[in-house]
Amino acid sequence: MAFTLLIILGLATLWLLLQAVSQSRGAPGAAAFWRGDGRPRRISHRGCAARYPENTLHAFTASLADGAEAIELDVHLSADGVPVVIHDPTLERTTNGTGSVREQTVAALAALRAAPPNSGVEEGVPTLEAVFEKFPKTPLLVEVKTVESVPDVIALIDRFDRRDRTLIGSFSGTALKLARKLDARVPTCASRGEVGLFYVLACLRLDHLLRPAYNAFSLPPRSGILSLTAAPLRRAARVRGLPLLYWTINDTPTARRLADLGADGIMSDDPDVLASV
Repeated sequence: MAFTLLIILGLATLWLLLQAVSQSRGAPGAAAFWRGDGRPRRISHRGCAARYPENTLHAFTASLADGAEAIELDVHLSADGVPVVIHDPTLERTTNGTGSVREQTVAALAALRAAPPNSGVEEGVPTLEAVFEKFPKTPLLVEVKTVESVPDVIALIDRFDRRDRTLIGSFSGTALKLARKLDARVPTCASRGEVGLFYVLACLRLDHLLRPAYNAFSLPPRSGILSLTAAPLRRAARVRGLPLLYWTINDTPTARRLADLGADGIMSDDPDVLASV
């Protein structure tokens, strides 16, 4: 039994090494802003959704006024193929509309109310282009929700020439690979699989074999039983110049603990939490 386990472990290690050396290298220095300068970057999650109507121009403006240095937002495609800023694939939770975002034209989405009636905010679902126009210098972490939205998002980033101020994230590894294929100059976050591989190799002190295709990590502090603030991960990320951006941190003690551990960025729904670091 012990011999069998040893063989399995050896084969698994070999597979990890092959995966590591087969990755293409990400754009060097592309995520420079996201590396902390002695304290974490303050990133408003959906525009500090605990205080403001999430993913609206009003929320983004207000969160920046509260001290955020960057904005995290979410993108889906409209029926006519326009990247729009909304988290859910459906409209019910955050607007007065119903049905699928993908089934609505950009004009129909703009005509909705994307904020609670008592908020005083009269605004529809914004386009990503409108965000780029209104916040030309603000660093943005754009989470693409679907693979099909990637080409249009990359095209907008290229048209606005904001590769140095835009970081692509996604829960879809396919979406991230497509973004890199379309324009390797646009920085991307690691996929969940890439995080896992980096974590294992860091623990084995074999991370030097990696040639990451990504430029940053966007992580929760924990994933199941794994601590994603563990020393091997932090050490290896620091050596490779890969920023560690943690979400979604809505209590001050956790935010301060992450800051003490050297987090490069903290995403929060609460501007008071961001102000504490």
